[in-house]
Amino acid sequence: MSTPFFSAPETGITLTPSTRQPWSQGDAIRAFLVAVCVGVAIELSRTAGFNGVAGSLVVLVGVAAFLVVARPTRRTLVWPLLALAVAPWFTFRASPWLIGPDVLAIALFTALAATGVDGLATTFSQLAQRVCSLVPASFRVPGDVLAAGRSAFPTTSVERRNARLRGLALAVPMAFVLLGLLVSGDRFFASVVGIGEAGELVGRVLGGCFGAFAFFVLVARHRIGPRHRTSQPALVGLSEAFILLSVLTGVLAVYVSSTVAAALAGREYVARRTGLTYAEYARSGFFQLIAVVLVVVGVLMTLRPSTDHGATRGRTTVLSLSAIALTLGVVGVSLSRLQTYRSVYGLTMLRFSTTVFAAWLGLVLVLVGLSFCLVRFRSLLVSTIVVSGAVVLVLVNIVNPEALVVRENIGRLGQNSAVAPDTFDGYYLTNDLGDDAIPTLVANLDRLSEHQQSPLLSRLCTQQPLGGTWSWNRSRMRARRAAQEVCSGWDPTAS
Repeated sequence: MSTPFFSAPETGITLTPSTRQPWSQGDAIRAFLVAVCVGVAIELSRTAGFNGVAGSLVVLVGVAAFLVVARPTRRTLVWPLLALAVAPWFTFRASPWLIGPDVLAIALFTALAATGVDGLATTFSQLAQRVCSLVPASFRVPGDVLAAGRSAFPTTSVERRNARLRGLALAVPMAFVLLGLLVSGDRFFASVVGIGEAGELVGRVLGGCFGAFAFFVLVARHRIGPRHRTSQPALVGLSEAFILLSVLTGVLAVYVSSTVAAALAGREYVARRTGLTYAEYARSGFFQLIAVVLVVVGVLMTLRPSTDHGATRGRTTVLSLSAIALTLGVVGVSLSRLQTYRSVYGLTMLRFSTTVFAAWLGLVLVLVGLSFCLVRFRSLLVSTIVVSGAVVLVLVNIVNPEALVVRENIGRLGQNSAVAPDTFDGYYLTNDLGDDAIPTLVANLDRLSEHQQSPLLSRLCTQQPLGGTWSWNRSRMRARRAAQEVCSGWDPTAS
């Protein structure tokens, strides 16, 4: 019997490793060629800046290289395709609120593509295990490279192979030394090869090697065959699950009832009971409510395998669905609080992001509820949640939230608020938003007072110039063009 590689009692499965697939000569040669391309693309994105054409290019090259070498099945092709769907936004958006999630999403999709040989992940613990399996795969890269080298360049003479390796070991350092001397001694030659000094040459080579290494990590993990799965008992018994779900449902029911009572009692009653203004009350507790939703999702996902069999299966299913319905009420409360605070103080990127995240958690709860009702959907639940997150991320990129923040906050000018009469935050629009917001700011410049326009013009007219071809970004280009329209007659001494 093989030794268990991964055991997750709560999922009812144990994963055991299988043998690694041998390299064919064609696969090995393709792997080396595309690894060089991936290394060059990653080094290009590192020097030009990931937030631009180079960032989209490196994802495109990496996905294409993975498809050529790994050749994933149709069932797992969704992950590299999702990475390709997110990649263009490195060129079209510049907001760090979008770039960060885009990078994390592509990293997750890449990890799932590399581990796709195991099929679809059916639980979040299995999903985490697959991502973590890339760590031991990185330690196998040297051996995998040597195995690929022996397959790509077969020879019957061990001495001849060793001679070639010794020759490369001597030739590569010599080439670095010669290139370093020539670059430092001839500026024209340095400009031709695009390297300023020897240290930069070494840095670029190391960056390219890192890119090739990262590619081989994915390939090495994908070449491990699918793992055999054997059943194990669930972590929590049916009786324990029934008690946990009963308590969970009871606590949620009490909270939802209190929120309904607060809504019926009115703002003045809430202010007397809490000592807070209604705006302060709406502002507090949002992140705690989101944490409650995450805890509920985790508990339900853990207990679901325990509710599949037994005499009380129907009652536990009803309790689970009741907990989901009540938790959707908690999501509604959190969104209502955000909307109240937004109506008083305006929209920010943090408020927009948390609103989208809370709404997506509501969708996750609905999907979890479907998994309790539809047996066939259970194996697709985790993958569906990941795909839904990718769809939401792409839609947010399309919406351009920074422009949305500008339109809403400028649209509030002249509106009266009973809580905060002057709620326009010009400093936030000027200093905390990026290039995605500038064209909308310029288009609405005439709606601002002269005092509000001054810091905005000061920032717009001192923008840094655009970078080279590989660092080109559509948002930065549109921001510079919009700035040129208003900065031609701007007098810095007047501000």
